[in-house]
Amino acid sequence: MSYNSDRINIHELTVEEPEKQEGLPFDPERDLTEEDWVNMKKQLEKYKIEEDWSKFSEHAMAMRVIDPDIDLGIEDTDWENMETQLNDFRENATSWGQHQWANFASQASKMKIIDSTGDLRLDQAVWNGMNSRLSKYKKDKEWSGCSWLAMCMKILDPSIKLDFSEEDWVCIKDLAGKSTNVDINSIQFLAEIKIINPDIHFKLSDENWANIKDILDQVRNSQLNPSGTNGVGVLAYVGGVGVWHNFSVQAMLMKILAAEEVRVTDEGLQIKMTKDQPLKSDTLPIPETKQF
Repeated sequence: MSYNSDRINIHELTVEEPEKQEGLPFDPERDLTEEDWVNMKKQLEKYKIEEDWSKFSEHAMAMRVIDPDIDLGIEDTDWENMETQLNDFRENATSWGQHQWANFASQASKMKIIDSTGDLRLDQAVWNGMNSRLSKYKKDKEWSGCSWLAMCMKILDPSIKLDFSEEDWVCIKDLAGKSTNVDINSIQFLAEIKIINPDIHFKLSDENWANIKDILDQVRNSQLNPSGTNGVGVLAYVGGVGVWHNFSVQAMLMKILAAEEVRVTDEGLQIKMTKDQPLKSDTLPIPETKQF
């Protein structure tokens, strides 16, 4: 599906310090309806019934970021199934080569946001594998994949030193400025950069936001079911998913881009929507009955 009519002119984007806004361009509490939440929860339950734990993880992660206080209804068996999916990615990476560590990082990042207290068993072999894949992205100058994997790794360990050189950052920011248009996947790219490096601020114009919100409305009304080009990123659209899955992911991206501040901590993403709002974590304590 083409998005030419809804694309965003990259030349309208500027990089600058955030300014105080009269009102947020997007606020989930204001802009999402009760019916939206009913439909997103139905989609999550559908993934559980289908036992599609990769899509379940991503959809749950997006809902958690949108509303940190939401009760996702995740049971012990759900977490165990997500762990099984993660272990499958771990075994694939060990057997098939470094490119598979990208899938592992994606799944682990989703689970970290859903529940920061879970033991993901990130041993040195895992970090060696993810670092090797990140180095390959840098060497090949695949900056889109590089920013995505770096974001996953930072979510897993906020203290990690990603060792981006000044030249690397020039290339990453240049990639955002080389295209003549920005589509939804590029909005994902901007969100990744904001998470990796909170000192970089992308200001979207009123026209940009109008286009983005129009696409969200079209997804809400089932006129669009956008799917991304890579389909593997923790923030990426995944082909073959339900409309409300893509709705949740886009709303999450919009919240990240609209936020005054986004920080990564051991508790997950902490998002401050306005200057006078305290940082709020996207993770909640898990009931004491949960077993790992």
